[in-house]
Amino acid sequence: MATKKQQQSFYEDVLEYIVSIGAKNRHIGEICSHYKLDTIAGELFIFLETPQASKIFSICTRFEDEKKAKVYLLHGTFNRLNPYSGKWNFHNYSADETLIRFKMELTPLLLPVSELIA
Repeated sequence: MATKKQQQSFYEDVLEYIVSIGAKNRHIGEICSHYKLDTIAGELFIFLETPQASKIFSICTRFEDEKKAKVYLLHGTFNRLNPYSGKWNFHNYSADETLIRFKMELTPLLLPVSELIA
């Protein structure tokens, strides 16, 4: 079982990563656990749970437009996307493995830097 401290460290690592790739707080001016990120598969909402002791490490996400996300995600190696709800979640017993898998699957969906600046 992962302790609250281990979950907090995981939460901070995920938050540092998503902010570094352009995720924005969905609630301006508030402490937040809900972020949004523009991707080639559409807007991705990222939900970070308040850290608590748990058996697994989780990153919960959902695409705003599941039809658009299906074009990019259901034809690849990974079929994690729920084609009806747009949910695209990552769970594992290892914090490192959860974050590595998230980065690996998200990277091909990131917008080119030129589009982020414009």
